[in-house]
Amino acid sequence: MLGANAFRMLHAQATADSGGGARLIVVLGMHRSGTSAITRGLKTLGVELGDNLYAPDPEINAKGYWEDADLAGLNIRLLEALGSAWHDTRPLPRDFVDRLASRGFLPQAVHLLQAKLNSHRVFGFKDPRNSLLLPFWKRAFAQLHVRVGYVLAVRNPLSVIESLARRDRFDFKKSAQLWLMHSVHMMENTSSEKERAIVDYDILMETPAEVLRGVGRSLALDAIPCELEAYEREFLDRTLRHSEYDPDHPALTGFMGTMLRDFYAALRQAACGMITLDGEAMLRELSRARHELDAADAADAAFALAG
Repeated sequence: MLGANAFRMLHAQATADSGGGARLIVVLGMHRSGTSAITRGLKTLGVELGDNLYAPDPEINAKGYWEDADLAGLNIRLLEALGSAWHDTRPLPRDFVDRLASRGFLPQAVHLLQAKLNSHRVFGFKDPRNSLLLPFWKRAFAQLHVRVGYVLAVRNPLSVIESLARRDRFDFKKSAQLWLMHSVHMMENTSSEKERAIVDYDILMETPAEVLRGVGRSLALDAIPCELEAYEREFLDRTLRHSEYDPDHPALTGFMGTMLRDFYAALRQAACGMITLDGEAMLRELSRARHELDAADAADAAFALAG
């Protein structure tokens, strides 16, 4: 009888071969949105996450980040090269991809990804910074001719805001703007992609097997029954979810009117299969969110000039 590791290897090989070669699954989403739990869940679909992961942090992420340290480290350097950081609410320069390419970062990205794909036939690339930096990474994907699927992670903004207040002492406005910025960009930057799935963290915690099988259907990845069982029994720990808010909580209307509430509601409905990611209802709320984000950026820029 095949052991679990041997089964995973054969499963990954079969999945990659059926799609014409190595595959890449990219996880996008705002920080503190359950991206780590969702990424760990991808192992139930035969996705490999590598062997150079950030170590768990007992105070912040006790179950692990499931984030490749090499790729995340490059993302940090990319933002630093642009004078930015993960918590910067200022938009990246419009020509940021060309700027990074001109400084020699593109060959580094291609080389690093190629090394990961050489070792892992179906590789998972998770970093919340990908939500903003994806246009750069898409150039690397194109050079590698790799088949890419996307998982969009979403969580109630109030839970994210509370988590960032507890961990980083960010105020409501800053965290809400960060949530909006990452959520808008992850949607816009994947709008042309055929293989993408969206996962609401709170729904994942309640029905993990159903959610992950749905991700598998969207990305043409088969679930591994023993891995699903182990994920639910051994990995998920509902006591580590420190907050859960109603999607209609009145505090969601305390910033940018009803837009934050309505945009999250649309994302959650897409995660539930009630609307499609590229349907009229979703696009309408995305357009509203983009308008509000641009307005917030303009206000911040005006304030900076006045100061």
